[in-house]
Amino acid sequence: MGHTLVALFDTEGERKISSLVETVGQKQLPNKIPYGRDCDREKANERLPYHMTVFHWGKAMDAVYLDRLQSFQFTPCSIKVTGVSCMYAEEGSMLLYLNVEPDQGYMRLKEELECVLQSYTSGFLHITLAVSKEHDQILELKNSIEKQTGFPFILNVSSLGLYHIWKPVELVKVFNNI
Repeated sequence: MGHTLVALFDTEGERKISSLVETVGQKQLPNKIPYGRDCDREKANERLPYHMTVFHWGKAMDAVYLDRLQSFQFTPCSIKVTGVSCMYAEEGSMLLYLNVEPDQGYMRLKEELECVLQSYTSGFLHITLAVSKEHDQILELKNSIEKQTGFPFILNVSSLGLYHIWKPVELVKVFNNI
């Protein structure tokens, strides 16, 4: 893969997401990187914070999209987290994620980004919390989060992070309004 552009959250939002998984009493937090990505999942999990993927592309399109992003100007916005869900994923795994809807300013950010990229952004708005082949662990996490969390809640998108993925995973650029 080439790069991924992700929505990053302010400190309060990061803390809120982390606390959802931490409060369920897991000794070790589950990995949030899906299987089948041809990467070192542990290293990728360490480098990528909780995020919402906005756009990604393969290596063959790097020159096109990296050039187009040069003119992009980020404007802060927010998203609404409406619940938690599970789905089956690659290599027999199960993905636990937060359901997300646009909130203040997100649609404007999406339209501006699509204009610059000349392509559609992700239509599956979500924040991955955990991915595991231990389905019981994921279902237990989901049930605990549902019981302990008041939905909906708002997360502030403070910046967009451009990451090179997957070998190696590295932060390339941060788009913010500072």
